[in-house]
Amino acid sequence: MIEIEKVQTKIPEIRGQKVMLDYDLVAQLFEIETMVLKHPK
Repeated sequence: MIEIEKVQTKIPEIRGQKVMLDYDLVAQLFEIETMVLKHPK
């Protein structure tokens, strides 16, 4: 299970809004390279 604190630290605030950077966030959470997500199998 993914820890809540780990997720919260990966959600930056930009101009007062919390944003999720999809590829980067998912890659870091699942400890895989970003390029694995961007290239279809």
